[in-house]
Amino acid sequence: MGDRGPAPTPTRTLELRGSWRAGTRTGEPRPEAGAPPVPQGLSAEAAGVWEEIVPMLEAAGMLSVVDGRALGRYCEMVTVYDDLLAFLRKSGHAHPVKDRQGNVVGVKPYPQLRLALQVSEHLLRLEQRFGMTPAARARLVAEPQARALPGSEYFRPLGTTG
Repeated sequence: MGDRGPAPTPTRTLELRGSWRAGTRTGEPRPEAGAPPVPQGLSAEAAGVWEEIVPMLEAAGMLSVVDGRALGRYCEMVTVYDDLLAFLRKSGHAHPVKDRQGNVVGVKPYPQLRLALQVSEHLLRLEQRFGMTPAARARLVAEPQARALPGSEYFRPLGTTG
């Protein structure tokens, strides 16, 4: 039988929220921060989503090197969702149902509509885990990673000697 109750909030998330509970945890693994390598086998469309989302998440300090598989799954699911939406835009959400004489007796939703809703729910869960929704971000206090400006290795800050 699985664990009961909601999953515990990771210590890093508690720290970003400024929670006092973060200091009460010991021994939790802390993976290296930064962009994970692109997972092997990612489709071309999913790789495009990866290239779009990873720099933003990394700049916000929301990624670690072990997040690759979960983020790859997210990218693949985005492409599935996009395909389902393309079908629904083209075909509509429902199709006519006819009786044996060919008379239209009602409409029936396409199965792609149900699938799109299910994929949307899965995407929302992953987006919440990666801090990609306004509500998820509102609970975090992330410190973006400092980026060196081009050529900054040749100049020193004003007021310093060396």
